[in-house]
Amino acid sequence: MAFVPNHCYVAKNTILSMQKSLLKINEPDYEQCLADLFNGHAAAASPSCIVQPRTNAELQQAIRWCFEEDRKICIRGGGHSKQAAVDGAVMLDLSKHLHQVTLLDDGVHVKVQGGCNMGQLLRVLKESKRMVPVGTHPTPGFGLLCMGGIGHIGRSHGLTIDHICELRGWRSNGEPFLLHADKEDGNAWQMMRGAAIFLGIIGEATLKTSTRQPLQVKRTRDPLDRLWWWIQTAESLPKSWSCSLILGTPPDQNTAAVLAMAVSTMSDDSTTETTDLPHQWMANVNGQEELPNFNLPLQNGESEPEQSMTTSRYERLKTRNYSLSIPKGHGKELSDRLTMLMHQRPNQHCRIDLQHIGGAIGEIPIEETAYTGRGCEWSLVICGVSPPGCSQDDTDQANQWADQAFDLLRPMAQHCYIVERHPDSPIYQEQLKLAYGPLLEPLKQLKHQWDPYNRLALLETQ
Repeated sequence: MAFVPNHCYVAKNTILSMQKSLLKINEPDYEQCLADLFNGHAAAASPSCIVQPRTNAELQQAIRWCFEEDRKICIRGGGHSKQAAVDGAVMLDLSKHLHQVTLLDDGVHVKVQGGCNMGQLLRVLKESKRMVPVGTHPTPGFGLLCMGGIGHIGRSHGLTIDHICELRGWRSNGEPFLLHADKEDGNAWQMMRGAAIFLGIIGEATLKTSTRQPLQVKRTRDPLDRLWWWIQTAESLPKSWSCSLILGTPPDQNTAAVLAMAVSTMSDDSTTETTDLPHQWMANVNGQEELPNFNLPLQNGESEPEQSMTTSRYERLKTRNYSLSIPKGHGKELSDRLTMLMHQRPNQHCRIDLQHIGGAIGEIPIEETAYTGRGCEWSLVICGVSPPGCSQDDTDQANQWADQAFDLLRPMAQHCYIVERHPDSPIYQEQLKLAYGPLLEPLKQLKHQWDPYNRLALLETQ
């Protein structure tokens, strides 16, 4: 049954009790909080206010206040999403205080608060020689954790969501929920692992860890005309190895190239099966947090020094991203279409990543979670980039290139990994259909129960 506003939820002094956690427009801390966001679109947004709750009780209080005051909610975890800050919405910044990681007494399970990013999680687990598979970068937060979590060891260890054992949080009216595999909750447990952004605010997740394993990484920077060979080679690897690719322009040249980054857990079978895999740079590391950056390197294999963010939060790099999941077997056609797109780029900042999936990811029954791309081999991340200071025409061209890439690759795709959403785009409904397939209608029904007033992410085009 749908709920209706109930003003007895919130006392009249709610906003007064949150003063220490409340950042108002034009205040220095408000400006700094937005400037710290990774996503350029989010950094330039103007939420009506920012709440940085210090406790779960204060977070629940803030959610109830938003519901009573008919305010839209956006959630900042890692700060990578375009929707981390939205014009006019109340931004709940969980990263400031709610980022604790606690390994439980059994030494296997870990509790993670909603403001934690994946790098923080790995650093804590490192001390106990434990790990969970995470994405290709350390700074994403619960958006990655609860939507999928595709990384370098996913083919051998599965997605991040496959390790979630329990979720605690609140619906958009402040009503708490507790979900786990043994609890009778209809389809909420399935939907919250892959579609949580539409349904609720997660305050805490419990994950099952595994013994931390050393990794071997082999990297090669090749000309773009080697792409087909790398796709064929990657698709022939055992599941103990992944070989993800980046198509883009290295920082020290002007033409497009391919970076192949192959990663394996160190074991007798995995290290001997691919001894002939070509590489320019090889390293053995102790864990995921020690892997090289997943970016195109300089000619000597080193990463380009990170550039500091501009002083103005309005003058930041902006992107339009799509992620399509494609099964194996499209090698030559896929290579030809990707090569054509790289030659059509409006600027040298635009890139396409081919994150290698399959393996253990496909061994989980598809009905277990709301992530439906388990039968695919590649998660292609299309990234139309507008560099700082570019004109509106330049931005439009980068966005149009990303849209055209989506259209060109869509016939091969079986799934859309919908971490980044574009509800203002005509492509959005196609994204949703690809992301959830037959689960989309049950998801809409559940959203009507959990978030009937659409305080959270939309399942409809704006």
